[in-house]
Amino acid sequence: MENIYEANSRIETAIYEGSTKLDLSELNLGTIELSYLLSRINKIPCLLDLDISNNELTVLPDGFERLTALKKLNLSNNLLTVLPDKINYLAHLRELYVSRNLLTALPYSLGRLRALKVLYVPFNRLCALPEALGALTGLTIVNLSNNPLTPETLHWVGATYGDRAQANMATFDQDADYRIVLQQMYPEERSYRRLN
Repeated sequence: MENIYEANSRIETAIYEGSTKLDLSELNLGTIELSYLLSRINKIPCLLDLDISNNELTVLPDGFERLTALKKLNLSNNLLTVLPDKINYLAHLRELYVSRNLLTALPYSLGRLRALKVLYVPFNRLCALPEALGALTGLTIVNLSNNPLTPETLHWVGATYGDRAQANMATFDQDADYRIVLQQMYPEERSYRRLN
């Protein structure tokens, strides 16, 4: 219950300040708690960046699709098994982070997110991808590493996204491999921190 109070406090502050960013990470919110908070979150009209990583979400609650101004969404380190089809309502979304969940598939509707530049879904259980992802020609970073993707899917990812994609069938040491992935993506940088 203490986490609900902390989340409510953060939401109230964001509403009062007219904030564009809301960090609800590491509050151990479950789906029921997030459902309760969603009506409050929807009162932040200019919300562009929502971080609800490191919670215990198993599904995204109804009403999530009303956050249509979002440009960055971090759902990493939860227990999500599926992303809702209504994710395509987030038409302005540019960055989607869903690493370290239990996703076995991505919704076909994800291919309608034309503004998407970053799709970060490593460490899930994806075996295949919807062909609609091929329509996302504006993607600059696609990370699908550490998913049990089929060889056919890996070939398709390579042919579709080329050097913008990170996909493999190996199991990596977390921190070392995040640095390797980042070094390959951003060779000009000197130091790297772990992304979620």
